[in-house]
Amino acid sequence: MKHLVPHDLGIEDAKQSANKAWKSFCRNYPQYEPTLRWLDDSSASVQLVANGIVVKAHVFVRAKAIEFDIKVPLLLWPFKAKIVSLLDAEMRTWIVRCTVNSDMK
Repeated sequence: MKHLVPHDLGIEDAKQSANKAWKSFCRNYPQYEPTLRWLDDSSASVQLVANGIVVKAHVFVRAKAIEFDIKVPLLLWPFKAKIVSLLDAEMRTWIVRCTVNSDMK
Protein backbone atom coordinates (compact mmCIF):
# COMPACT_ATOMS: atom_id res chain seq x y z
CA MET A 1 0.00 0.00 0.00
CA LYS A 2 1.57 3.26 -1.10
CA HIS A 3 0.94 6.56 0.63
CA LEU A 4 2.36 9.99 -0.21
CA VAL A 5 2.83 12.92 2.14
CA PRO A 6 3.53 16.02 0.01
CA HIS A 7 6.03 18.66 1.09
CA ASP A 8 7.70 21.83 -0.16
CA LEU A 9 10.98 21.16 1.61
CA GLY A 10 14.26 20.24 0.01
CA ILE A 11 15.37 16.64 0.29
CA GLU A 12 17.67 17.28 3.27
CA ASP A 13 14.96 19.12 5.23
CA ALA A 14 12.43 16.44 4.27
CA LYS A 15 14.77 13.74 5.59
CA GLN A 16 15.26 15.75 8.80
CA SER A 17 11.46 16.00 9.11
CA ALA A 18 11.16 12.24 8.61
CA ASN A 19 13.72 11.59 11.35
CA LYS A 20 11.98 13.94 13.77
CA ALA A 21 8.59 12.46 12.94
CA TRP A 22 9.93 8.97 13.57
CA LYS A 23 11.46 9.95 16.93
CA SER A 24 8.14 11.47 17.93
CA PHE A 25 6.27 8.36 16.78
CA CYS A 26 8.63 6.20 18.86
CA ARG A 27 7.97 8.34 21.95
CA ASN A 28 4.20 8.38 21.43
CA TYR A 29 3.72 4.73 20.43
CA PRO A 30 6.43 2.61 22.07
CA GLN A 31 3.97 -0.30 22.32
CA TYR A 32 4.40 -0.81 18.54
CA GLU A 33 8.16 -1.39 18.95
CA PRO A 34 8.98 0.94 16.04
CA THR A 35 12.35 0.67 14.32
CA LEU A 36 13.87 2.68 11.48
CA ARG A 37 17.03 1.93 9.50
CA TRP A 38 18.28 4.24 6.77
CA LEU A 39 19.36 2.22 3.74
CA ASP A 40 20.88 5.20 1.92
CA ASP A 41 20.45 8.99 1.82
CA SER A 42 16.84 8.87 0.69
CA SER A 43 15.31 5.54 1.70
CA ALA A 44 14.68 3.74 4.95
CA SER A 45 13.26 0.48 6.21
CA VAL A 46 10.60 0.74 8.92
CA GLN A 47 9.07 -1.92 11.14
CA LEU A 48 6.18 -1.90 13.64
CA VAL A 49 4.75 -4.72 15.72
CA ALA A 50 1.01 -4.67 16.42
CA ASN A 51 -0.55 -7.48 18.43
CA GLY A 52 2.53 -9.60 17.75
CA ILE A 53 2.23 -9.10 13.98
CA VAL A 54 5.03 -7.32 12.09
CA VAL A 55 4.22 -4.47 9.72
CA LYS A 56 7.06 -3.50 7.40
CA ALA A 57 7.43 -0.45 5.22
CA HIS A 58 9.91 1.40 3.09
CA VAL A 59 10.12 5.17 3.25
CA PHE A 60 11.42 7.16 0.31
CA VAL A 61 12.29 10.84 0.60
CA ARG A 62 11.46 12.41 -2.75
CA ALA A 63 11.79 15.98 -4.02
CA LYS A 64 8.10 16.82 -3.47
CA ALA A 65 6.79 14.04 -1.22
CA ILE A 66 7.69 11.44 1.35
CA GLU A 67 6.46 8.08 0.12
CA PHE A 68 5.52 5.14 2.30
CA ASP A 69 5.25 1.67 0.80
CA ILE A 70 3.57 -0.26 3.62
CA LYS A 71 3.17 -4.03 3.71
CA VAL A 72 0.15 -4.68 5.94
CA PRO A 73 -0.39 -8.37 6.75
CA LEU A 74 -3.86 -9.72 6.05
CA LEU A 75 -4.72 -10.04 9.74
CA LEU A 76 -4.17 -6.29 10.21
CA TRP A 77 -6.11 -5.10 7.14
CA PRO A 78 -8.98 -3.82 9.31
CA PHE A 79 -6.42 -1.50 10.94
CA LYS A 80 -4.45 -0.36 7.89
CA ALA A 81 -6.24 3.00 7.71
CA LYS A 82 -5.30 3.61 11.35
CA ILE A 83 -1.67 2.65 10.71
CA VAL A 84 -1.47 5.03 7.75
CA SER A 85 -3.21 7.85 9.62
CA LEU A 86 -0.79 7.61 12.56
CA LEU A 87 2.26 7.75 10.28
CA ASP A 88 0.71 10.48 8.12
CA ALA A 89 -0.18 12.69 11.09
CA GLU A 90 3.34 12.53 12.55
CA MET A 91 4.91 13.24 9.17
CA ARG A 92 2.64 16.20 8.39
CA THR A 93 3.23 17.71 11.84
CA TRP A 94 7.00 17.70 11.36
CA ILE A 95 6.83 18.89 7.76
CA VAL A 96 4.86 21.94 8.94
CA ARG A 97 7.33 22.54 11.78
CA CYS A 98 10.29 22.33 9.40
CA THR A 99 8.54 24.60 6.89
CA VAL A 100 7.87 27.23 9.55
CA ASN A 101 11.43 27.02 10.85
CA SER A 102 12.97 27.29 7.37
CA ASP A 103 10.74 30.30 6.59
CA MET A 104 12.20 32.04 9.65
CA LYS A 105 15.82 31.68 8.45
